[in-house]
Amino acid sequence: MPVVDRQIGEYCLRSKKMDSCAGMRRIMNERDKRILDQLARRIRERFPDARLWAFGSRARGKGEPDSDLDVCIVVDQLDEQIDHEIIGLAWEVGFENDMIITTVTFSTQTFEAGPCSRSSLVRSVLGEGVEV
Repeated sequence: MPVVDRQIGEYCLRSKKMDSCAGMRRIMNERDKRILDQLARRIRERFPDARLWAFGSRARGKGEPDSDLDVCIVVDQLDEQIDHEIIGLAWEVGFENDMIITTVTFSTQTFEAGPCSRSSLVRSVLGEGVEV
């Protein structure tokens, strides 16, 4: 079982949110899904192994018209230049769709085994995020 799938399952079991975790992918509205897919395509053109999750109010289907789209992006290697490139791609997609896209980026190592792998943010992304 992939690490992320195992972590999602563990999070849902620990938090006793199996029902809500199972339905998360169905909650996000179609426009937001389309924008997330567009961002994923752009990111993966440059970083083919990138993993992306929407999280926050839009992923829960509770976003207001002016809510941003929060996206967690995990790439193999991350440095300041790569982070800025990802932010730029998110800005372009957001501009094209009249939406602010906020990114949180991690390297694979940091996301899976670093100190933040146990953070509430990563737990929320894995437990309630919409992976694309």
